[in-house]
Amino acid sequence: TGFVGSFDLVDWWKSQPLPGDVDIVNDVVWIYGQYHVCSAKMIDGTYTIFQTRDNGYTWYAVLNTAVQINTIIRPDYGVGLAATSDGWWKSNDSGTTWTKISTSAPGCFCVKELNNEVLVALSRRNVWRSSDQGVTWTSIKTTTTDIIYPAIDGTTFDLLFGFGGTMYYTDNIGNSWTDISGRMKAAFPSGTGAIGTITDIEYSLYSGIINPSNKKNFEDK
Repeated sequence: TGFVGSFDLVDWWKSQPLPGDVDIVNDVVWIYGQYHVCSAKMIDGTYTIFQTRDNGYTWYAVLNTAVQINTIIRPDYGVGLAATSDGWWKSNDSGTTWTKISTSAPGCFCVKELNNEVLVALSRRNVWRSSDQGVTWTSIKTTTTDIIYPAIDGTTFDLLFGFGGTMYYTDNIGNSWTDISGRMKAAFPSGTGAIGTITDIEYSLYSGIINPSNKKNFEDK
C-alpha cells in the first residue's frame, strides 16, 4: 500500500510502501512543508499514523494504537490533531510525536477548525466545540437520533449545522440555535432530503443535498 504523486500533473512517481500490513488508508493531511501524515487501519485491527518528511515518497510509522482513528486535521502549521474512538491525540512537531491530550468528546468523525484554536466536531449524538485546540470540549447541541453526515461549518461565532433535512444556525457559539430550514427549503418545494455537507460559510454557503427522489447530490448557494 502506498501513494502516487506529482508536482506538475505531468510526471508522476510512486511512493515507497507504507510499513506494516495495511488494510485501508483513512485520511491524509498536509502538516507543514514536506511533512504529511496519514492514518490507516491495519490488518490486525489496530490503527497507525504514518508520517512522511519528503512529500510522500517515504513513510514512517509514528503511532500505533488499539483505538479507532477516525480523522486527522491540521489546525495550525506543524500541528496535527487526531480524533479517535476514545479521545484526542495531538502532535506539535509536524507529526513526528503524538500525545494523548483529551478523553472528552470521544468518537468524533468530523472536525472543522474555525480558527487556530477554535474547533467544532460531530460525534454520534453531539455537536462539540473546543476553544483550546482540542484539550477541552463542550457539547453545544445534542440530537435524539444519530448524526450521519459531516454537515457543519462556521466562523468563530457563527455556525451552521445540518441534521437530516433541518438546517440550524447559531451566532452565539451554540448557546442558542435557530431552525432556518424554511429559507433553504423554499428553493426546493419537492423536498431537500438529508443535508450532506456544509462548507465555506464565511463568504458564501454551499450545502450539499441528498435528494430523496433521484438520490443525486447538488449544491445550494
